[in-house]
Amino acid sequence: MLDTDLRIAERVLRDKGGVKIRPDQRQSWSVVNQFTKAASTADLPAIFVGEDLVTPNPGFDKPCPLVDEVSGLTGHTCTLFAIYSLFLDDAGKKELRARYLAPGLKYGEVKKELAEVIWHYFAPYRQRREDLAHDPEGVRKIMKRGAEKARSVAATYLQAARHATGIDY
Repeated sequence: MLDTDLRIAERVLRDKGGVKIRPDQRQSWSVVNQFTKAASTADLPAIFVGEDLVTPNPGFDKPCPLVDEVSGLTGHTCTLFAIYSLFLDDAGKKELRARYLAPGLKYGEVKKELAEVIWHYFAPYRQRREDLAHDPEGVRKIMKRGAEKARSVAATYLQAARHATGIDY
């Protein structure tokens, strides 16, 4: 499926005149670190699809012609949305699908949302790890219980292996 989608994207790009990078022209992009939320600006060589300058998408309600066209031709959603859907209930998946199918959804904004969803999803696990870091005795007890359980399960297999190799005495 991905190979087909990429071939379609390649054909669309070729039909539009290909991708051209012009180092003599510059384009400023706003970027945000997904975890620290630190904002900065990247000054990059200008990128053109055919004769059209690729620019940052100004908002959710604005179309992304190239992405929208490839999505329309393939009928597929991207990996980002597949991952995002793992954290959603049925209603959330339906809402995300509607947003995805509407023109103008910014990939970067969805990445930010997903990072936030993942951060909140794993909050209890981070807290549990923090609690364990301050309770070394509790960790030792957990490890001891695990070792006892593993030992009892392994005993049967070890005895069978000893018997099969003739070293059961």
